[in-house]
Amino acid sequence: MNDPLDDLLRAQPYIDDAGFTHRVLGALPARRNPRELRRRVLAAASLVAVAAGLIAPARAVLALLHGAPFSWTVLAAAAVALAVGAGTAVSVALREAES
Repeated sequence: MNDPLDDLLRAQPYIDDAGFTHRVLGALPARRNPRELRRRVLAAASLVAVAAGLIAPARAVLALLHGAPFSWTVLAAAAVALAVGAGTAVSVALREAES
C-alpha cells in the first residue's frame, strides 16, 4: 500500500534552496566527540574509586598500629572500590587500544 504523501515526497527529492542548506550546515559548530567525554568520565570515576579504596586500608593500618579496633566491612568495601576502579581503568585502556 502506497501513501500518497510519500509518493509526492519521492517525486521531488530535492527542492532548490539557493544554497541555504549548505550555508546553514557550514555555520554549525563542529561535532563533539562523545567518546572523549565518556573516556574522561570513566577516568575520573576510576580515580575516585581508587582514592576511596586507598583511604580505608590506610585507616585500618593506622588503627592496627595504635591498637584501635577497625571495621572489616569498611576494609572489604575499600577492596571492592579498588577492584571497580582498576577494572574500569583496564576497560578504558582496552577500548582505547581497539579504536
